Amino acid sequence: MNKFADMIELLGSGADDFAQLVVVDREYDVFERAWCVAELHRAYAMGIRQRVCMHMNSVLDVDANDLVVYQRLSTLTVTACRASRPEDKREILSKIPDKQEFDEQLQEVIFGSRGLLRRQLQGFGVLEAASRTAFRVARVQSFPEP
Repeated sequence: MNKFADMIELLGSGADDFAQLVVVDREYDVFERAWCVAELHRAYAMGIRQRVCMHMNSVLDVDANDLVVYQRLSTLTVTACRASRPEDKREILSKIPDKQEFDEQLQEVIFGSRGLLRRQLQGFGVLEAASRTAFRVARVQSFPEP
């Protein structure tokens, strides 16, 4: 039984001062965990304030040479996310009718004007557009040739 959906509905609708704290690990793996991504997406869609606590954000610096984290986050797809139990992943995916739309919304959750990493990415005005473009390019490249 998934109690998260019921709990987030209750907390999000009844407490004006409720906020979700997102703790981002060193490797940013939180964004590749199916339950975490589903919860982040739901809270964002409900308009719940989200706060971020990061172990480090130097990989997001303007002059960072390693763009692996950007690449991972900008091409993130819920279908590639992991779960400890296969049945958990199946359950999560079964509740998402349009995975492509979910993935696009997930980019907004991470990079958008209310996004989780918006403060870490100030000065990257084009980053949101770039991340969307990279995501779409990656999707197009994955289509089989006619």
